[in-house]
Amino acid sequence: MSEGVDYSDNVLSALVCVGLPLPPPSARQDALLEYYTKKFDRNRAWKYASLQPAVNSILQALGRPIRKKEDRAIIVLLEKRLLENRVSRCMPEMQKMQTSNPSRTAERVNSFFQM
Repeated sequence: MSEGVDYSDNVLSALVCVGLPLPPPSARQDALLEYYTKKFDRNRAWKYASLQPAVNSILQALGRPIRKKEDRAIIVLLEKRLLENRVSRCMPEMQKMQTSNPSRTAERVNSFFQM
């Protein structure tokens, strides 16, 4: 529900993204990787053909609950790979709270809603 839907009046107060939506293997994806590899190099080819489009999809979803400066929402990204340097460099700077403990995550979400 991240693309083509507008949630106005701060109707969304929470958003959870699960996973990194990397494109599945296909002939098209192979051709795109081959094109970028010839044009640049293998690392940048993967970034341009696979990683950045996946990050862009996440960024698109992040913009759904926050449409104007008065809007407020908690965003939970359930994907460990977002912490990897090669992925986090593709993301904008944002306030992050990292936890791998489910009860600690629940505490942080509850404290957000009590603010």
